[in-house]
Amino acid sequence: MDRRNSTGGDRRQRGGGGDSINAQAILDRFTSVDNLIEETNDTLADVAQTQVAISEVLSEMSDVELSLPSRNELPLYSDVVVDAGESETHEVEMPKDGKLTKVWLTFPQGANQSIGIGVEGVDGESLIPFGPSGYNFIALDGTSIDFDLDYRVQKGETITVNYVNNRDPDSDSDDLEAFPSAILIVTEGV
Repeated sequence: MDRRNSTGGDRRQRGGGGDSINAQAILDRFTSVDNLIEETNDTLADVAQTQVAISEVLSEMSDVELSLPSRNELPLYSDVVVDAGESETHEVEMPKDGKLTKVWLTFPQGANQSIGIGVEGVDGESLIPFGPSGYNFIALDGTSIDFDLDYRVQKGETITVNYVNNRDPDSDSDDLEAFPSAILIVTEGV
């Protein structure tokens, strides 16, 4: 009898190990995939509707002018070479009216807290470290530290950055110079 002419009866395919594959299990798998695709399509339709609603709201708002405050942050750099046993002062002139909003102090690696940095305001008051007079420096080792400030400045005024190297100049060490630095951020329009 030819295969094309067979009655077919109960046909089952056999796997490599002789196990029969249940046709219902295959159909169930396809049905679950179809259900996942249908859920995904519903979610995408919801997203598309939300996008249309957002675009309509934005198009209605296009007639409204938003005035945002101007914020132009100006980084001002201060760095010096400080010999052992010496101190240096660097005056940083303010290029614009605004506020001193942030200061980063960077201490050289190997300083062993012998390199100090301090920041004074326009009238000589101690901004960093903030506190009683006589405590004019912060000393750290191989790190940077930042401070948030809210200190109003005007164009042409100066902020003073003080540096000190407390290493003993009579020491036999070859590496006594220090290269500390500061970055001052002045924000315009605040």
